[in-house]
Amino acid sequence: PLALVLGEYQRVAAAHATRGTVTMPAIVLLVGSCIWGTAISFLGFLVLANVSATTFNLMGNTNKILTLAVNGLIWQKHASLQANMGLLVS
Repeated sequence: PLALVLGEYQRVAAAHATRGTVTMPAIVLLVGSCIWGTAISFLGFLVLANVSATTFNLMGNTNKILTLAVNGLIWQKHASLQANMGLLVS
């Protein structure tokens, strides 16, 4: 519903008209991504119900740092050293 309010439907329709058809694998990936994101949100609520707010916050920040570390190992052109240091300081 929010996508309709923000005009995303028109953007998708324009992209569809200029770039070709939307394939079934793209739709499967989109729907899978939506399901995965919803599952992560619900799992976050379950974790928060079982640990303290401080532990939950610490887990989230640790996850961000580990994600950036893996990202830096796989792809070299994403975050700069300065950006990573800023994350560590925060």
